[in-house]
Amino acid sequence: MFETARLIIRHFKPEDWENVQELAISKENDEFADCDDRWPTSDDDIKGMTQYLATDNDIWAFELKSEKKVICFVNYNSFNEGI
Repeated sequence: MFETARLIIRHFKPEDWENVQELAISKENDEFADCDDRWPTSDDDIKGMTQYLATDNDIWAFELKSEKKVICFVNYNSFNEGI
């Protein structure tokens, strides 16, 4: 976990599912949504997706401290030369 004045950067928790659902709905309503893979938006699908995110150590949630809300995430992909 990392912390700044306004953010907590941490791994996902299963209870983040409602914030993940908001991100998914926002992404699917974006004008460029058709340029990327579709995301699920139903409660059950999002709960499953969030459970997966919580088990992946390369995916980091950015939580806005003032709202105690996940506002985005990043996937850290390492680069291994020669592989």
